[in-house]
Amino acid sequence: MMIEREVMFTSLVGFYNYGFLLDNDEVNYYHAYVLPELEDFYDSYPYLNLTMINKRTCQCYDIRYFVGRLLSGDYKHIECLFSDNIDLVADFKGINFLFTHKDEIAKMNLKGLYEYLDEQITEHLLLMENHQLHDGYRASLTYHLMCFAEDFFVNDFSNFKEALMRKNWEKKIMLDIYNKKHTNDETLHILQEFYNERFKELQYYYESAHEDNKQLAEEIKYEVFKTIYKFVK
Repeated sequence: MMIEREVMFTSLVGFYNYGFLLDNDEVNYYHAYVLPELEDFYDSYPYLNLTMINKRTCQCYDIRYFVGRLLSGDYKHIECLFSDNIDLVADFKGINFLFTHKDEIAKMNLKGLYEYLDEQITEHLLLMENHQLHDGYRASLTYHLMCFAEDFFVNDFSNFKEALMRKNWEKKIMLDIYNKKHTNDETLHILQEFYNERFKELQYYYESAHEDNKQLAEEIKYEVFKTIYKFVK
């Protein structure tokens, strides 16, 4: 399937950003953020599509959707700003604002960030509890998300990139989970113990440190939409 919109930038998401060398589409994939077309402004739903770009499978998102997800504290889209593999199309250098202010963006909605992580983690734990899913990738990602939340807090919410990187002993645990070296119940016990004894305690700190950065939010929208309107006619 051909891409139907003009790509502004692509970003690698997944285990490569966490310090792993695993090379497969299950744990590493691309986001592509695209310029909306004029008719998109009259559509109730943002453009989302799965397609091939330069022989890569990419999940494509309208750049306006990306802005909304950044403002809401969506970890997966914030990660795209810190990826080890970003390709920004030269015509769209105007959105460099997002990259030069990525550390501020990463902590601009700490309450929303924690809520996003909690939602992703509890959803997977519930599936495992009900024996509806024993997915090595999602289980290992769940472990990573809790490690990230803990490290980001320890770093005083100041180094998102460092919090993404897993330590060697954490990598071993994640790989064991990914390769299903434990039963569903054993993996569930590991994850639930982490969740109940460590992750849940972080909620207070994320909410206490949260401050609405309305000025940054307005600057993000201004810089991105200025670039959009330059090209959409």
